[in-house]
Amino acid sequence: MTEPKTDNILHQFVDGECSPSEELSILRAEEDDAELARRIRKIRKRKAELRAAMDLELLDEVPGDLIQATGTIAADNMNRAPEFSIGAKSAIFLVACLFGAVALGTAWSHWRINDWQNTMASLEEKRETAVTLAVQEGLETYLSGDALEINDQNLGIAVSVRPDETYRSVSGHWCRGFTETMTIDGQEIRRKAVACRDQDTHTWMRMHTVIEGSILDQTVHAGI
Repeated sequence: MTEPKTDNILHQFVDGECSPSEELSILRAEEDDAELARRIRKIRKRKAELRAAMDLELLDEVPGDLIQATGTIAADNMNRAPEFSIGAKSAIFLVACLFGAVALGTAWSHWRINDWQNTMASLEEKRETAVTLAVQEGLETYLSGDALEINDQNLGIAVSVRPDETYRSVSGHWCRGFTETMTIDGQEIRRKAVACRDQDTHTWMRMHTVIEGSILDQTVHAGI
């Protein structure tokens, strides 16, 4: 039975500070343990949000229309106020500008956080689509042993799909095993998988995925 992973170990894993053997152990456990996978995703999300919050900074140059709007509001409020001395009016004006700058900075920070979150979600979707298309093309058009290789620097992902021999399953579907290697942001993940061709849509449906070299390799074709 796999020893439970502590939060401290998972933080080290996410930060890339684990030993190779410990990292492989966690990768294998993540495949079969949904709760562990959820904890890892939560830690990654929390660290990413923390980094984004720490990196937030105001624009080097505030757009002119925003400066003008802030000054207009401050001047309008000063004109409506009771008569004050020139010094008092200047103080009011400065306070109004300060509040306007704080409001602008807060709005900009929120926009940066939302934009970063949307960008990360969109990036993950594009990466998943790239992997799916690579698997479909590799299984449909490549001979056994030949590898389809795609390297998309814009998405930060490299994919290699090497299909095996095609065979007919007990249910009558055409199936192929294949080795899938993904390098995402410099981290390589190698898996063995099986996909069967859907008779209606003529697309390859992934049936099993296991980490290469694990004991599950022995039963990857079972039940198909």
